[in-house]
Amino acid sequence: MVDEIEVRFERRRSAQSLNGEGLLEQTLSLWPDSLTGRELTDLVESRLVACRPGEVCGLLIGGLDRADLIGEAYGTSVAARVLDDLIGRIGSMIRSDDVVSRFGADGYIVLIGGVAGCRDLELVAQRIVMVARQSTALPGDADHRVTTAVGLAVAYSSQATSATLSGSAIGALGLARAQGGDRFVVSQPASGRGASHQSARVRLEVEADLRRAIERAEIQLACQAIHRVGSGHEADRFEALIRWHHPQRGLIHPSSFLPWVSEAGLAGPVTELLLDEVTRQIQNQSERVGRAAVVAIDLAPSAVATDLPEQLNRRLSRAGVAPGQLELELDLAALTSGPEGGPEALSGVLSQLALMGVGLTADHVEGSLGALTMLRSRPVLTSWKLDRSLAEGLDRSASPDGPDYRLARAGVEALVALAAEMGVEVIALGVGGTEVAQDLEGLGVGFLQGLGVQRPQRSMT
Repeated sequence: MVDEIEVRFERRRSAQSLNGEGLLEQTLSLWPDSLTGRELTDLVESRLVACRPGEVCGLLIGGLDRADLIGEAYGTSVAARVLDDLIGRIGSMIRSDDVVSRFGADGYIVLIGGVAGCRDLELVAQRIVMVARQSTALPGDADHRVTTAVGLAVAYSSQATSATLSGSAIGALGLARAQGGDRFVVSQPASGRGASHQSARVRLEVEADLRRAIERAEIQLACQAIHRVGSGHEADRFEALIRWHHPQRGLIHPSSFLPWVSEAGLAGPVTELLLDEVTRQIQNQSERVGRAAVVAIDLAPSAVATDLPEQLNRRLSRAGVAPGQLELELDLAALTSGPEGGPEALSGVLSQLALMGVGLTADHVEGSLGALTMLRSRPVLTSWKLDRSLAEGLDRSASPDGPDYRLARAGVEALVALAAEMGVEVIALGVGGTEVAQDLEGLGVGFLQGLGVQRPQRSMT
């Protein structure tokens, strides 16, 4: 049973974390809808081999724009239905021997065989973007229709492999998302004919936008309450969620722009901006609830620098905020890498933060044996935030007492037991309804966060 839990949760975690990263060979096996992952990989290679002289093949990788926000506002089941509807529409517009399939948690791939030229592939990408705009409106919001971003990679039979093709498509998808989505971007392999300079231009545009966003304080925080089970009073614990309020493109989710921050050399300025902002939010929330509030913020691995404790100490002292009112959330990936110097340097940084009294939370905690081993090795952590897949697995409306429910329940039980042994608080993320909240409370989870508790609220300035 333990082995089954580890495999299922590792597969789910990997599929959700990809979101535009990794290679096709590493990911197709995670979602074998009608074909196995190996069969799909072989299919890519076979299309390349079958490409006749003068023909081109194309791989399109796309994803719903603001998928995370749709999930927060309407629930992940609605987001999944919207994606399935779009994939069905794409399937009806491509040739019978072309392929469309899901990609990760909120994406899809389209594989087009030999066509006359790149223009034909661009027309397919453009049609997908237009079809998405015509999709069914979101529930109760007739004016809000979904859009999609698409990355297109073009290949000639002798100049590409499935690895290079998928890498190019994923990079193009990232560029399309960085521009706000609702578009496609073409990325031809460097060895391909007529390679475009579009990618470089777009990168420069995104960097310029990010620099302006920092200067104009467009990157802001929205606070969501984290409720203590059985407390009976208004929450005084929050997570500060990062959002970019772009003047033309509207609200941009961090998954669409944070990957570009480090590449643009802006990790330092963005981290400073966020730390200043979260300090202000601690003051604002404390004043609002009438007692000392605790605010958590998710830090990227690049932000966990060796001078982070010194930075925080200066800011907190200047603002008159107690270190215990700040929590830093670190993804499990960050807990394995950390700053320059590797695991030893990371342990030193975490120990300094713990001595200061700053709360340390491991984010995206799931039920694999690897995760449990990692958590045991980090005794300075004060909280574990469960991956939202665990709370979603407890939603009986999706799978009443089915295998997903039983696996999620077993995963939560194992994590709660280990947390109790180590004296760590457990927070459940993605709580979408009363029944799920009751299940989590019954399993011993101490804190709840999600739409079933409270929607994110624009922070006070």
